[in-house]
Amino acid sequence: MKKEEKSTLRIFVGSPGDVEEERKAAFEVIEHLNGHHWRPDNIMVEGYGWDNTHYPKLVNHPPQINIEDGLPKMAEYDICIFILRHRLGTPLDDSFKPLKDEGRQPTGTEYEFYGAVDAGTPRVLLYRRNEDFSLKLGLSQEAMQSALEQLQWVEAFITKQTKECNCFTGDYHKYETTVAFKERLESDLTALVNRLFKKPTTIENPKPDQPEPIPTAYLNWLKKESSNISLLGLDSNETHNVGLPQVHVPAITPTRTTEGEEKLERGGMKRQGHDLLLERLNRDSLYLPGAPGAGKSTFCNWVCQVVTSHSIPSDTHEVADEYQEHLPDDLLGRLPILCRLREFAGHMDCCRDQGDWSRAQLEDALCRWLEVKRPDGLTGELFLDHLKRGNCLLIIDGFDEVPPSDKHNGKVVYPRAALLSGLKRALPHWIESGNRILLTSRPYGLNPAEQKQLSLDERKLAHLTDDLQQLFIRRWFQAADRKEGGNKGEGLLQQLKARADLAELRNNPMLLTALCVKYDQGKRLPKDIHDLYSAVVNQVLHSRYLGQEKEVDGVRRRLGVVAQVMQRGAEVEKPRTLPTAEIPLDEVDQALIAYARSNPQTEGSEAAAVEKREDLLSRSGLLLPAADKKAEFYHLSFQDFLAAERFVRAKESVSKLVEDHAKTPQWRQMLLFLFANLANRDDLESALEAFAVLGEQLDDNSLQESPHPAILLGDCLEIAHARGHLGEWGERYRQACYSALNRVENPEHREALFRALGATELDDRPGVGLDANGVPDIEWCAIPAGEIVLNNKAGTFPVERFHIARYPVTNAQFQAFIDAGEGYMNPRWWAALDAEPEKPATPRWSEANHPRDTVSWYEAMAYCEWLSEQLGYRVNLPTEWQWQQAACSGNPGQNYPWGKKYLSGRANINETVVWDKAGPHNLDRTTAVGLYPLGNSLQGVSDLPGNVWEWCLNEYGKPANAQPSGTKNRVVRGGSWILDSDDARASFRDDLSGPVSRNDLLGFRLSCLSPIMKP
Repeated sequence: MKKEEKSTLRIFVGSPGDVEEERKAAFEVIEHLNGHHWRPDNIMVEGYGWDNTHYPKLVNHPPQINIEDGLPKMAEYDICIFILRHRLGTPLDDSFKPLKDEGRQPTGTEYEFYGAVDAGTPRVLLYRRNEDFSLKLGLSQEAMQSALEQLQWVEAFITKQTKECNCFTGDYHKYETTVAFKERLESDLTALVNRLFKKPTTIENPKPDQPEPIPTAYLNWLKKESSNISLLGLDSNETHNVGLPQVHVPAITPTRTTEGEEKLERGGMKRQGHDLLLERLNRDSLYLPGAPGAGKSTFCNWVCQVVTSHSIPSDTHEVADEYQEHLPDDLLGRLPILCRLREFAGHMDCCRDQGDWSRAQLEDALCRWLEVKRPDGLTGELFLDHLKRGNCLLIIDGFDEVPPSDKHNGKVVYPRAALLSGLKRALPHWIESGNRILLTSRPYGLNPAEQKQLSLDERKLAHLTDDLQQLFIRRWFQAADRKEGGNKGEGLLQQLKARADLAELRNNPMLLTALCVKYDQGKRLPKDIHDLYSAVVNQVLHSRYLGQEKEVDGVRRRLGVVAQVMQRGAEVEKPRTLPTAEIPLDEVDQALIAYARSNPQTEGSEAAAVEKREDLLSRSGLLLPAADKKAEFYHLSFQDFLAAERFVRAKESVSKLVEDHAKTPQWRQMLLFLFANLANRDDLESALEAFAVLGEQLDDNSLQESPHPAILLGDCLEIAHARGHLGEWGERYRQACYSALNRVENPEHREALFRALGATELDDRPGVGLDANGVPDIEWCAIPAGEIVLNNKAGTFPVERFHIARYPVTNAQFQAFIDAGEGYMNPRWWAALDAEPEKPATPRWSEANHPRDTVSWYEAMAYCEWLSEQLGYRVNLPTEWQWQQAACSGNPGQNYPWGKKYLSGRANINETVVWDKAGPHNLDRTTAVGLYPLGNSLQGVSDLPGNVWEWCLNEYGKPANAQPSGTKNRVVRGGSWILDSDDARASFRDDLSGPVSRNDLLGFRLSCLSPIMKP
């Protein structure tokens, strides 16, 4: 039957008998879908299963023969769902062919599964309940053996179908509860049915029950409107042929690991901790918060490009499979509306005299905005028609850009609150009607309560991964310089590998652009962060004022004047509480007029201020026009840098600025630039003296009240350390950090404090660094004897009393191995391994007190050989049963060192760790070791759950094989900074990493039986 003729969609549900609840839930989902608004072409959905469909079941026929005779053949289904737990089912009789590879009869579930796969037509979905296996009390020996055999069959089946990829390449998801399974299945079926059967509305083929066709002229207009970009540092002549498709890299969002996605590929060489954002939007309406420059608006433009083009633009650069975007079928055919709220806010006339908005008022405001904007061929009436019929793709970009308050006819009005109230009333109706919504904002645009009220699925923009950074750089240079771009791009990539201090800049598309700009000029990057920004600003201005180099210094000073006003306000006596990212043009004029009065020789008359303002907006490339006659900097960091430069030139009291604003996080970057500027202009001692007020806020009470002054001091000390001098501050800062472990509740703040402590080499906690002889200082914790039952394994493993390191091996400790004359490259340490020393990889995070990441099992084993000789006694990797004994504090009933349930804030994992003005977020990186004292075991072992996966000695699947040789996969334990609490359980084990694997999730810690304890 052709898809165009199909009126009923057939879905088969197959499973053994131990997932009865899930089978019932699956048929409930299938029935529920028939009432969904999304159903394309009035297609009906019908579920089939051996226990849910009526057909004659003859008593003289085996069950599978009845199923074969009574139900449609597998090739006749559109979708086949298979659900597993701990059983695979009863083997069929000899009338069915045996399994080729296993020499046994297939079970009914296997027979149906392979029939669906071999038919090729059905779409196959596979689900498995993720829970520990345990045998029921009172089972006979025969029943126990059968249960274990079934479990082994399930494990082998899952491995074969989802890892070896021999025959099945479809979807596979794990779930925790029946409710989670039901939610996931409904989401999957909704997306899949739309992808299979929904036809886009076109002008050539409109449907009677569909809205009016979308004008081709409008689609062409939107395609052109969303394609235009400006590459920072390149003038219009250089970028006139450059569009978004030439420099775009896919937007990604962190994977929600509760949905069961794999974290590592086979061999462990790639991290699978993200999803393509375009794919997510194809399935759900989204709220997308993100920092400035993270790529929110770029993603909005990209969605418009794809939808209006009906294609993913091709590219000559190689893109990894995990970043390959595909056409979002459920978005095609919709009416795309790109509403940039900085433009829309100027047309919110109906909020001037009212408070809350209704849905009708919001829709009316959108129509008014469209009528003023006048996009080709699109009217407000056409927009409402598509909105009513559920056929809109409404992209609302920049909620934070709507002003919280404004003045109108002498009254204070609240545009942002009005918009929020309208969205609260409109979104449920719009989404239920079938529309797709994308709302973006800087993180502080909506607080957690407001986010909850909007009921949108929140998806954060992930940082650019290493692969995406490389792709971005290569595309940028190809667009900027077609002849030499390839060589330049590779040169910048090589320099960035050696610059850990630029990690934060590399993660952000906007700041990575700035790095490309600077490197494009001289093929090198300045070492100091202040020098880098200074060089980038200078380079941008010189490229914009070609032939007028004498103007550059004046332009830079005027930009500083504007930045200072945006930072603090025009009146020193009444400063702004917080910096603003936008400023009205009349305030810019007033600031430039005041500057002209005090500098008449260089600035001329006051009347020229407006002309100079226009010059800054149109030519500087750093100050840009914004909506509603406002101005903003290209990125907030440039505003911070230029404001700091202006404060120094104006000879402001630095101590007063620090005293007034050190507790305000929004001032932190500006004050750091201020410190660096002073250190460059005068000397380091003067800079430290000017910031001496921070030393008064390091006591316990001050830390508990606000750790921000201490965090700022740590930032400053990093700069001082790079110049080789800390003065009296080192010891005071160190003690403040140690106190913060018990005084500062927010783990993000502890992470910032200890990151600086590691970068300044001040962290002297026992077990973190080196001893007086330069040998790794390992602090041992004694673990009591016990007995461990490994997951999915019969039998138990006795554990003798042993010792385990309090912390994972740190960067400082592993670097000692690399730097030692008889260290890393000495073949002695590798002799027993099936490997030879290679060049060690650069860790993603290089602070001395952070766990060493990007280290292979072979490297960890060689390290053990080397350190054993240095210490005079044998150290090794723990076996996985030793690791588990340590991780459950010697109590086999515990899932975590502290108990059975995960408790928030006790490990560095990928779950919400903090709510602040920026909203809920994760650290998204490793932390210094030992930052979660509440997560320690009873024996004092830190970081067993989270931070980095930890290599174990033995092979996966052969726990008794703990030999140093061999190429089989080795066990990793503990989860990592990017994984969830399930992976951090004491009993959770993974085998996704071969012994050669190195990535930023993998580290290790040491164990020994009887250390020679230090006096």
